[in-house]
This record gives sequence, C-alpha cells and structure tokens, in this order.
Amino acid sequence: MPGATRAKTKRPTKAQLATALDRMLPAARMVEIDTVDLALSPEDAWEVIRHGDLFAHSRLVRALSSLRRMPERLGTPMREPGVQVLSEDSPHEMVVGAIGRVWRARVALVEVPSAKAFMEFDQPGFVKAAWALRLVPLGEHATRVTLEVRADATDPATWRRFRRYLRVFGPGSRLLRRRMMAGLGRAHGPAEEAGTEAMVGAELGTDAELGTDELRDEAGGRTAEGRTAEDRTARELAEAGGGRRGLSAAVGAASAAAGTAAGGLARRLTRQHQHPAKPRRAPDAARALPGDELIPDADGQLTQEVTIDARPTTIWPWLMQMGTGRAGFYSLDLLGNAGRRSARELHPEFQDLRVGDLIPATPDGGAGFDVLVLHPARVLVLGGLVDRLSNTQLPFAATRPERFWQATWAFVLEPLDDDTTRLTARLRMAFGARGQLHTRWISPLHHLAQNHQLRRLAARAEGRLPRDDWRDVTAGLGAATRMAAGVATPFLRGRRRTWGLDDDPAARRDRTYPGDHLIPEPRWGFTHAIEINAPVERVWPWVQQIGADRAGFYSYQWLENLVGCRIRNAETLHAEWTAEEGGELLVHPQVAPLRLVTVSPGRSFVAYVDDETARAEGRPWARATWLFAVEPLNARRTRFLSRFRADSSEDLLTRLTFGPSLLEPISVVMDRAMLYGVKQRAERQPGPLVPRPRPADG
Repeated sequence: MPGATRAKTKRPTKAQLATALDRMLPAARMVEIDTVDLALSPEDAWEVIRHGDLFAHSRLVRALSSLRRMPERLGTPMREPGVQVLSEDSPHEMVVGAIGRVWRARVALVEVPSAKAFMEFDQPGFVKAAWALRLVPLGEHATRVTLEVRADATDPATWRRFRRYLRVFGPGSRLLRRRMMAGLGRAHGPAEEAGTEAMVGAELGTDAELGTDELRDEAGGRTAEGRTAEDRTARELAEAGGGRRGLSAAVGAASAAAGTAAGGLARRLTRQHQHPAKPRRAPDAARALPGDELIPDADGQLTQEVTIDARPTTIWPWLMQMGTGRAGFYSLDLLGNAGRRSARELHPEFQDLRVGDLIPATPDGGAGFDVLVLHPARVLVLGGLVDRLSNTQLPFAATRPERFWQATWAFVLEPLDDDTTRLTARLRMAFGARGQLHTRWISPLHHLAQNHQLRRLAARAEGRLPRDDWRDVTAGLGAATRMAAGVATPFLRGRRRTWGLDDDPAARRDRTYPGDHLIPEPRWGFTHAIEINAPVERVWPWVQQIGADRAGFYSYQWLENLVGCRIRNAETLHAEWTAEEGGELLVHPQVAPLRLVTVSPGRSFVAYVDDETARAEGRPWARATWLFAVEPLNARRTRFLSRFRADSSEDLLTRLTFGPSLLEPISVVMDRAMLYGVKQRAERQPGPLVPRPRPADG
C-alpha cells in the first residue's frame, strides 16, 4: 500500500559478534556449535529458550534426562550448584559455566564468585566448561539460535584424562544437544518461511502484519490461543525455577556434570564444527530468478537454497570449476563425475569460463551444459537441449526438435550481510509432447543430488570440509589388509623390493643412485618406480611439493591421519612448495624431519636423517635416506622413482621398531600408492570446454 516501507533488520557481522564466551574460554581445545533457525522474533525466541522447557519437544531427550537423574533417585545425588550464569545480555547471549572433575563417580563442581574468577581459575586437575546460547536476528520474525560448547583443562595431564572420559560419554551428549535443537526447530517453524511472510506483511501494512502472525503460528503448529497458554506456562516455570528453568534443564540433561555437555566433541577436539541448516526448497519458489525467461513454458521446476557463511566472491570460484573431468559437481560423484571424487581445492586452470562454453557432463565431454548467463559472483545459468530421437545435444538456442528435453540450471548468489550469502539453485525443465512423465522421476533424483551439492559446496566455501571421507576410509582399510599380508610374508620381501623395475635389470642391481654414498651398506630398503604418460616438466612439480606439512604424500591419508600426520593430499600445484637444498622433508609432526642434502632441480632430491650424536655415544640409533627422482624416457613419458635405504643399531628394540619386519610391508604399500598418486595427478588433463555460439537474447 502507498507509504508502506519494507521492514529491515540489520544482522551483525562476525566481527561484531565478539562474544562473552570468547572472553571466558578464548583458546579452548574443544569447541562445538549447533544451530537452528526459528520462526520467532529475537525477543520471543529468547523467552522460549531462556525460560521455557527446551526438552518438551523431544521424548528421547526427556527419557535420557530422567535416566541421567536415576542415581539421585537411588540416593546418590549428583551435585549441580557449580553450574552458574557467567554473562547475560538479553535477548542476544547467555553464557553458563562450570569447573569440576567430571570423570569422578560423584561430580564435585567448584563454585566461583564471578565471571572474572572463572576466567582466572587455573588450579591443576580441573576441567573448565562453558555453554553459550546466542541469538542472531535473520528478519522481523526469524532468528538463528546457536548453542556453542567449549571446554578445556587447566593442565596437560587433566586434558588427557578428560579426552578418555569424552570417548565414553561424548556421543550421548552430542545426541542430546542435537535432538534438543531439532525439537526447537520442529516446534517453532522454519525461519525462511517466516522471513518471507514478514517482508510481505511489512509491505502491505498493519492488517497484513496481523495476518503474518497467524501464518507464523500455523507454521509452528500453534494457534494464537495456544501460544498465549504456552507463554503463560513459560512464565510460571520461570517464576518457580528462579528464571533459569530452560537453561538449567539444558545443562542438566546434556551432561552428567559440567564437562559432559561438551562431550560430543571427542572426535573434533581441535577444530570448530558447525552443523548448517539442511538445504530446503526455497520459501518463495514462485519468485523470478535469472534464466527463468529462457524456458517460459517449463513443465517442471525445482528450487533449493542454502545459507553459507562466506562472501559471494569466495563461493563463486567453486561454481566456476564445475564439470565432469574438471572439479566435479560436489554431489553424487558416482552419477555426476564418472566415479571420481569432486575437487576439494580450487583449481586455477578451471576458472576461465565464458558464455558459450560447454561444461562437460560426461567423461568424453560429448554432452554437458551450455553456459547461458554469467555475471561474476552473482549469477551462473547453465542449460541444455537434447534431441531425444537421435540422443544428441543441440545448441540451447537451436529450434526444438519434435521430441526433446530442455533444461536450465541457475545458481544465484545473494549477500545477506558482509559475511553471509544465500545460494539459490533452480532447475527448470521442458519435455514437449508425451514427455511430462519424466518430471516424476527426475524431480526426486535431482532434489537428492542438489541437496548433496549445496551441502558440500557450503562446506568447501566455509573451509570446514573434513580431511577424510568414506573413500579415504575404505581405501585405508584395504591398504591395512595388504600391510598385514606383507607382515605375514617376509619371504616375498625380495620381490617387493624392486617393484616397477622388472623390465630394467640394470636399475635393479648394478646402478648407483644419488644419496647411496650416505648409507653404503643399508640394513634394508627398496626401490620402486612407475612410468607416467607425461613429460618430466609436468611430473616434477608434483614430486617436489611432497611432505606432511605441504602437499601430503598422495597416499592413504586416512591411515596417515590415524597416526597424527594431519595430512590432506593436494589436488593442485602450489608454487610456494619447492625442493631446495638445506630444506626439510617432514614425515610426521612428532618425528625429526629429513634434511634435503642433494637437490637437482627438475630431476631429483635426496632427504637424509641421522642421529649422529647417538651413534658417537654408543646409544641406539637409526638413519635413512629417501631419494625422489624423475627420469625422461622420451619426450612424453617419464619414470618416477622412489628409493629408500635404512640402517640402525643392533639392539633388539631398534631392530623391531626401525627394521624391515614391520616397516617394510607398511612402507611398500604406502610408497606404491604415492607413485600412483603422482601418476594420476601428472596425467590429469583439464576437462574440455567446447565453444558454442551464444544464444540470442530473449
């Protein structure tokens, strides 16, 4: 109506959200964040969370909460007075903390007089835990609720003990918190829909705003009368419980004491992990998006979106490199990327995308998506037109054949604030006569694939992609089986020693390699090689960046991370990682690095480690050399060679830990995987981009 203005709620940036929890535990070794979006204003959400029963919407949480209190009913009270409010800023944030020895049968919590005393407490033998409930407005009737848990110990020994405790009680705590947050989401509706209704109401005026409240109550499963009764009940509970009913219940049921509420972090002890909202169909699926006009007679449409904690310029490169044989589509790789895992890094060679290019969707590049619209960091619209009779792809702007299918796939980036972006993906399809039935099976399949794509793209843009996925675990388990077989077959050690050199007897027996003079008579070793269909100039850059603190070893990274290497195998070349004489080759963060004693740029380098002091003093010692070399076979083929030689003292312990009985089978399996990893990367070619004429406007 005339004179009406759109309601706007300014969302604080991450820099502005310097929280009280940051002051209480600024460098906690354990952090976990759970979020849920509610169809409530910040004030209403605060009332529900601060004074309501957070467990009323989950039978499982109520049951586990009752089970947790069973010792108290049997005469063994579990003391909770030490759980106290450290900071409260209504309706934005509340911080609760506790200090105690949570692994004891009867938990005793330490009471401190103030938040300052909590921060300064450093008596050895205790765990400090803090919880923060934080509300961020998303709109007039939409709020994001964040539950953040942090914990740390006052000394290293206590931290190790606390970690063992978490392995037992952590999973249950994580389940309780997630079910609690999910229950809130179910009870109070999806925030996206509420935000849309709020904007409509603001445009239409006062009467429409009243209608918005009614719609919000229906979306949350409550009538206006029911909402009033619920608010009255919350106030009564607040008065009976001293105003801490909701938060005290959360603390009580989520943990046996202070530390257990943080226990869900046993597997994420050193990094923050956030559970983003599940990608859903856009709340306003009828709104026009760029690319809709390209298929005005669409038979079907599917729209989904996700909110990403990153700027559009950070998300855009991930979209630009999509395609089979390129970075993949970050979705169901078995279907959409010929079984290859989608890229986990940005690839500079895939960023030159232009209108008229064809993004491949098949391994041979014969079919794919035309780039129809491209506005950097804003809009990417892809499309395709297929003749169903001949099963051939036509330019999108070509005349439709008698039987066809045509589709557009739009990606739209909309900044919500300085650090948050909404990514909307829309598929529109037209099938012509007798083709509408295709929407019945395409829609659910695309919904599943798009859901995976948005989730995984968000994880990449936000930098929270886990180091290992199911592929790494599966490959690692297979490698462990082969290692066990190698330990059981020491009589095959001679055959394993020169793998890949069977067709070159001179290389196996008589040849001397760089670095051999450092250990002229090794106790054991191996020389492995592989031929690569690429020139030396393409192979060497992958070799010289090998290292645990650099590109990894292109091997079984799940096994390496299982023993603490913290590796993620690189997918791209990094110009800053070069092999230079005097540099280091790190194998494990807690093992002395090997020194690069000889480097022939473009050809080889030798890494060497030797405990000379121990040898001079007659103590147990070990030393080793590791040669990496590339040799041109012709202008387009290269041999990559890995040669390891080791020696050690004669004492039994050193021979067992550094001898061939255990290390040789493990090293052989890992080394072969490294050779194949370099081969795969060096032979990889960027997916083809076939130029196509730009479609006519309109």
